[in-house]
Amino acid sequence: MDRALTPAEEAALDAAYEEYRVACLALRARHLISDEGADRVVRARVALCRQLVLTGWAPPAPVRIQLERDEALLATPQITDELLAQIA
Repeated sequence: MDRALTPAEEAALDAAYEEYRVACLALRARHLISDEGADRVVRARVALCRQLVLTGWAPPAPVRIQLERDEALLATPQITDELLAQIA
């Protein structure tokens, strides 16, 4: 990055990192990977990467590809018990 972050960019990046850190800790504390916990971690990681990109970070190709996959995954509707009940 060739420039310093603005206070707003720094605050947004700090918030995104904190959400990612908390999501990872919550998942680890449960010792189980639930759909909800995994979804929260993926959402937080995508948000963190988006903030990094907004501040000028250019992700390496493997990270960019994974980010694109994660964004596509998050855009896909989740199958829930409620949705299954509506379909049945």
